[in-house]
Amino acid sequence: PKKFCLAILGQDIHTQQDACEFFQSLYSQLEDSLKGKPQEGSLRLLSGTTEGDITCSNGHISRKEEAFSSLGVDIKGRNSLIDALKSYVTGETIDNYACEQCKAEVPATKRNWVQTVGDTLVIQLKRFDYDLVRMMKRKLYNAVTFPQELDLRPFCSQHSPLLTDGFKYELSGIIVHVGVS
Repeated sequence: PKKFCLAILGQDIHTQQDACEFFQSLYSQLEDSLKGKPQEGSLRLLSGTTEGDITCSNGHISRKEEAFSSLGVDIKGRNSLIDALKSYVTGETIDNYACEQCKAEVPATKRNWVQTVGDTLVIQLKRFDYDLVRMMKRKLYNAVTFPQELDLRPFCSQHSPLLTDGFKYELSGIIVHVGVS
């Protein structure tokens, strides 16, 4: 594995990373090394896009599409992957959003939606929170349940091809990090 890590990741095997950091690093290196080659499209099997929108209180919408190799969802206060995904699309309120069309700071709602996905979906549970009292990062230990089959349609944007085609995933693996953060 040492030669593989040095060749692919450009780093020593003794560099400490959690599973998601390793995956992101590996994906990034593969993306760079396959750029411009016939195999470049094969990374679409592992990637997708999200659509983020911010809607101001006057109804103006700003949209942005972003690529991902793993979909990160917050789990603080949630006990299931479905709850975390519902929260992901429900969004959050922004009190003083600088709306370019209004030319003023107004309340707004920020949401994310799944737009496209690959054949394999990697979901990262965001297990860290920032404690504002102690001014430090802390790990979240709440249990999170996973469905055996995941239908992404309820979490897709209205522009997503997944709404008509449908896309279901069967759970095939879970990685749990044990140790210090």
